[in-house]
Amino acid sequence: MWSETFRAIRRMLGLMERPYVPLSILAVCLVVHALLPVGTAYANKLTLDGITLKSLPVFHKGIISALIVSLTSALNAGFAMYLRVNVVERLSRHMRDGLVSSVLAMPLLESEKRPRGDLASRLTADIATGARIFTNLYFLSGIILRAVSALIYMLVLNWRVGLLCGAAGPLLITVGGFLARSVSKSSARFQEDLGRLSGDALNFLEGASVVKAFNAEELVEESFGRTVQKARHSGLKLGLLTSALAGWTVFGSILPFVIAAVYGGSAALSGELTLGGILAIIVLCNNLAWPLNQIGTYIGEIARCQGAIKRVIEIIDEAPESDPALAAGVPETGMVSTATCPIPAIKVSHLCFDYGGSRQVLKDVSFEVRQGDFVAIVGRSGCGKSTLLKILAGLYRPSPGTVFVFGRDAHYEAVSFVRKKVAYMPQESFIYPGTIEENLRLGKEDASQDDIAIAVELARFGGVVRESPGGLSTLVGEGGRTLSGGERQRLAMARTILRDAEILLLDEPTSSVDRESESLIWDALRNLMAGKTTILVTHRLDIASKADLIIVMDSGSVAESGTHDELTRYGSLYPALYAGQLPE
Repeated sequence: MWSETFRAIRRMLGLMERPYVPLSILAVCLVVHALLPVGTAYANKLTLDGITLKSLPVFHKGIISALIVSLTSALNAGFAMYLRVNVVERLSRHMRDGLVSSVLAMPLLESEKRPRGDLASRLTADIATGARIFTNLYFLSGIILRAVSALIYMLVLNWRVGLLCGAAGPLLITVGGFLARSVSKSSARFQEDLGRLSGDALNFLEGASVVKAFNAEELVEESFGRTVQKARHSGLKLGLLTSALAGWTVFGSILPFVIAAVYGGSAALSGELTLGGILAIIVLCNNLAWPLNQIGTYIGEIARCQGAIKRVIEIIDEAPESDPALAAGVPETGMVSTATCPIPAIKVSHLCFDYGGSRQVLKDVSFEVRQGDFVAIVGRSGCGKSTLLKILAGLYRPSPGTVFVFGRDAHYEAVSFVRKKVAYMPQESFIYPGTIEENLRLGKEDASQDDIAIAVELARFGGVVRESPGGLSTLVGEGGRTLSGGERQRLAMARTILRDAEILLLDEPTSSVDRESESLIWDALRNLMAGKTTILVTHRLDIASKADLIIVMDSGSVAESGTHDELTRYGSLYPALYAGQLPE
């Protein structure tokens, strides 16, 4: 357990900037904290010996010692707490930043495979639990050092009593370590079950309307109940193991008192110890027993923290999406001059794709798109149109095949370059739960107010802004729920206009809106597409008929391509689609 714990700590410290300064000061505070029981016992011994021996100097020395110990204890405790809180908060922030950065840098396909609830659980509960490892280690180290210092002073006072009282420690630690390993494994399983529970709960809440519409409450409740039951069982097992660990430590902590009562009393009767010495041993025994009582609790907590840290580090250490061009130090300004470039805006060559070993979604897809052209991709539902668009946007990596954007390999050479040249609009654009302006500035962070006003009008979104009480500062709610579907798409379109990318990738931008909204969106699209290279996935063949090139897909392959006139005259699938004979 401990080797894994220290590996986790080293990995976490690697996330922080200059962590060793506060940790070094904390180590000094820890040593002071460990010596306080000895100081207390020494002060008590002097005070009682001064009384029994009727020695005023010894008595005064004991009182002064007690005051010094009390003042040192108060100052040390306050300063150490401040440092601990500071370290934990810094660690939490760096873990959270590292986790968010890793999730954002993760390949899209990999992040889509992970349940959102599980990632949310790692970002909140696991980070909060994991960051407490330093607090728990501080207290564990403190009680061990207190026990050691108390034992050493016991040996000085009477080596027989000290030796017998200290014998309980190794026994307790050996059995406690065995139980702690079990707690660590059980804690990791419990955290995983909690992550699944969070994911299921999130899906249930987001899909509540669908569940009710299909009268599937009982089915969903049973499924959610099974997840809850599994988390309950793993939680109960963790609680049982933690309780066993705590019970064992309580038993071990009683032993020093029993030993001190028997052998300490005998030593006092035989004259080996003064009354002050007996009092000192009782005080030391309490400081020996209390640490032994708490040691199992802190070991169990550290095991829980370790399980949480493992889940966080697992994501942080996930291999990020690679960008070989940036890694090689190729400057973006020297990549390609797209304004005078005679090569195609996009060239797709023998592209294939599958979702991690499942059936191939795309098979040997090849085509070219000239600069400034409007290309429409049509075909049946499920033929790979949306997947192809994500690959062109640099979100998925083909396997095998290549995509060239202005002559640069989009996936193995210049990912960041491509994403700056491309603007991608999915079927349902995500709207962040902030203001309208904050969502717009995702397209261009330094956009002026004039730029924003122009983009809003071109996207036919100006009326919404003017009618909103806060204008651009109006909050749109989680997922843009205060806006209609058409308004969300037009807001996303305004964001895309601000981006001013050279290539537009549009995936069914009107698939989930009403007729009135669709008309407004198409008006905005015409403004958006002006002077741009545009690839549009659409089921609207009246729109596709205006394209410079139509690509007809079927079962993951390019079945035919050409202009509307060419495909109507010589094609086979396109005329059938255009005539409405095939399902879309």
